[in-house]
Amino acid sequence: MTVIVLGAGVDATSGIEMPLTNELIPQINDFIKNDGREIDEKLRNIIPSLRFHFDKLIKDTIERFVQDFGREITKIKEGVQTVLTNDNTLSPENQKMGQLIVAIMNKVESMKTGATLDQETAELIEEVFGENFAVTDESIIDFSKLVYTDTFKSVMRQILERSMQEPNHPILKHVYHNLLDIEDLLMNYFIGFYIDKPASIKNYIYISWMLWVYLKRRKMIYIQHIVNECMSFPYILRFRKIGRLLLLTTLHLHISLQKERTILHYIFMVI
Repeated sequence: MTVIVLGAGVDATSGIEMPLTNELIPQINDFIKNDGREIDEKLRNIIPSLRFHFDKLIKDTIERFVQDFGREITKIKEGVQTVLTNDNTLSPENQKMGQLIVAIMNKVESMKTGATLDQETAELIEEVFGENFAVTDESIIDFSKLVYTDTFKSVMRQILERSMQEPNHPILKHVYHNLLDIEDLLMNYFIGFYIDKPASIKNYIYISWMLWVYLKRRKMIYIQHIVNECMSFPYILRFRKIGRLLLLTTLHLHISLQKERTILHYIFMVI
């Protein structure tokens, strides 16, 4: 008997296209503004003094990253440059986006490099002002207090907003880099149950319910699409008349799998 084991990534295959964790927060935010508006209002009526908003989380994350992204400069530039060098399938638009990001990163990086107090300069300072004058800083600029211009901030906001809408974009994924991961968000607020922090507990309950509702909605839309179009699950049903199919996943595939005489084992379910 053949046993096939599939991971949760099967949910994201072409035709099923359930979202990955790094895609969920922007998608839930869009859902709240449209079909999920009523659910959002009901949850806010049930949970008193709830102050969490997905759109505010996204805006705050962008602002924080724009002002304090210095630690990510090298990683972003190297990632984008690697794609530009090795990926021959990039469209002209994506190539220009990559070139822009690298150009901006180079300017910021050169500014930081030029402001570094190297050993030679530090020794020269001590020679001029005496040994009692200690050079304790590594740079002549405090980059934690550096204020970028409106032009730079606007460019970075546009890049980040696009990267959040397209987290798997060949270029922008190196900027986004799981900037908004719902697993991290839930973990941060779940701690509220241990330290008895009501605000965090409320946020966790709200985020969990909105996540569940959104995924449930996506699943129902997909199932309805299958019913209307008389379609089958495009990936799973390539395995015909196999003995057992082991799924480390969340989708309810029994609707189609029953037709194929496949025994479905659920190992892990979150929906």
